[in-house]
Amino acid sequence: MAQSVIFEGRNVKIPGSYSTVKFNLQNSPIRFSYGGLTIIDTGQSYDFGFGSGVNGELEQDKKSIYTFRSIEDFQSAVGGGIYWLLAEYLFFPVGRKSGGISGVSYIEYIRASTSKSAVAEFSPTGGGGNGGTIKLKTNVEGKAGNGVDYSEQPAIGTVKINDTGNTGDTITVQSLSPVAGALKVTLGTYTKDPAQTTSDEIAVEITKSINNNSANTGFVATVATNIITISMIKGEGTNGNNYVLSVETSAIDITIVSFAGGVDGSGLDQGFAFTLEAGEINEDKFIFKAWRGTYKGDDSLINLDQTEPLDFIDPALTTPNLLAESIEVSNVKELANWMNDNIAFKFWFTVVSSTSNQTGAIDNDDLSRYSSYTKFTSGVDFFSPKDLITAIEAIKSSKSSFILCGEFGEKATSVNNFLIEGYAKGNPSDKASAKYKKQMYVASGSISDDFKPSLLVAEQYNTDVTSVIFGGIKKFKADGTYKRYKSIVQAAALLGREAGIEPQNPLTFKNINIDGLILDLSEKQKEIAISGGILTAVYDEDFEDFVCLSGVNSLQDNSVLINKNSKSYSKQLNRVINQINKELPIRAKIALFGKESGTNKNNVTQADVESFTKGFLQNQTAVDTEDNLILSFQNVNVKEEGISYRITYEVLPNYEVNYMLFTGTVIDPTL
Repeated sequence: MAQSVIFEGRNVKIPGSYSTVKFNLQNSPIRFSYGGLTIIDTGQSYDFGFGSGVNGELEQDKKSIYTFRSIEDFQSAVGGGIYWLLAEYLFFPVGRKSGGISGVSYIEYIRASTSKSAVAEFSPTGGGGNGGTIKLKTNVEGKAGNGVDYSEQPAIGTVKINDTGNTGDTITVQSLSPVAGALKVTLGTYTKDPAQTTSDEIAVEITKSINNNSANTGFVATVATNIITISMIKGEGTNGNNYVLSVETSAIDITIVSFAGGVDGSGLDQGFAFTLEAGEINEDKFIFKAWRGTYKGDDSLINLDQTEPLDFIDPALTTPNLLAESIEVSNVKELANWMNDNIAFKFWFTVVSSTSNQTGAIDNDDLSRYSSYTKFTSGVDFFSPKDLITAIEAIKSSKSSFILCGEFGEKATSVNNFLIEGYAKGNPSDKASAKYKKQMYVASGSISDDFKPSLLVAEQYNTDVTSVIFGGIKKFKADGTYKRYKSIVQAAALLGREAGIEPQNPLTFKNINIDGLILDLSEKQKEIAISGGILTAVYDEDFEDFVCLSGVNSLQDNSVLINKNSKSYSKQLNRVINQINKELPIRAKIALFGKESGTNKNNVTQADVESFTKGFLQNQTAVDTEDNLILSFQNVNVKEEGISYRITYEVLPNYEVNYMLFTGTVIDPTL
């Protein structure tokens, strides 16, 4: 078959021009990058995501960091989940028809997980002893790789609690997939508490533990009396019957019935699968096609109303996307060669091995066997604090300016969020800290009852690094009704808005693309929010739009612009300082250490360093015709210290103006 291309989910074979219309999807970084965002996925994406976890099967550590400079690339990669939705607000905080107002310039994405790829086999027999086997893995590891038909019947296992045991006795419920080398995943744990006096009560507590960990594992549980029923990960179908359910216990008597009853669905709503079709030119040959389901998942994690699909399209109404289509082949060797050469196929899949029997022929019996979707299965991932620490180490040198925490609401002050905050502080003496200080966004409460607790969240953070966001938002649906989203959506919109403006440009009064707020703050509540370190949007009747009330972080000592500890509540001022502290050493390294002749006392003198520093600061100084980071600088000094130069300087940052106070005097017209 002649060369072809995949365009808009279909294989285009006929030469010519093809077109589709899309919005301006890429935000170009302006100046020296100040709009980059890091997302450390700690489990919020559920069954979606991209690439390997930081402790992955195919990639690890820094190789598991993925960067996306357009919303199209990011959404296509993750496939669905809450980050798929939040990307709309991150890249387009004022909407797609925003008149050139940008959002984040790129997203740096890493999963804090240990992950294994989903797997599948193509094993034609060629009418008997021919054919062979091609073993495949998805490059998207974890549950996101599993092919899912939402009409499938999941395998079910049960755990029966037969007695109450003694205080301190433990139970650990685990699952092991049938893939060689697979992870044994802990579904839930329990330690005997005197408060639970019956086996029924113990079963309830174990069920809670399994469901609290569902975001990690994909397993869900229900309980009736002393029997816990555990449902398999979506997408496993009949393969779920091969999983092993086990329980480790110190003394409590239990009865286990392992997984059974799983039945495949015939469609593909989510994840990956392949099919085999008859050749179009030569009907004695065959075409291998690789697919990905297009269901985006539901909004249960972020909505305040009835759960719906994130894009309002039900699984049954979605159509799988064609990822790659082979040339026409007649045997396993030809197909394996195509898989190993085709760029589109290799982007999504890895050939683990291929073996050919005798002629390796593929025949019509194989066509019948593989004409429906063969789904990839057994992809698992597990998110843990240990993996989060590894992820933080991997992104230590990241040049991004922002971090969005995925744990929000009741989890706003989670251990994971505080670990990430420690990284964001950019403390040189802390090995776990970022090389360049960042602005971290944490979404707190969403409804009126959450306002006071959100103030307590801000008190707990109390830092110039972290912004605590309060307030759910409303967005119109196509039918004209409202969809109410939790505070994480407002956080994404405010972050995107701030990332899209230069550091010296304050976030205060900047508009965002929302259609309403769950709670319209009173004037008193607005004052409390500002003094309490809450970042939130309000409706401004003068602008006739929803705008940021005040660009403040969670710092509590905020009665003056720069407090006695040299900290500021102003997000704008902190961004200016962060930008200089990031940009100056990088530019100095390139200009002064990048000389081909080398850097020594003869080639780089004190005068050279002073001249460079003054030149850099001059380039950051605002003038009448152009805004910039600082208003002025002075006292640039370079001191020689052994093999080092120590440079000191003073700058007056370009700071925001929040108040204009007009006082008029009436002139007596009779005088």
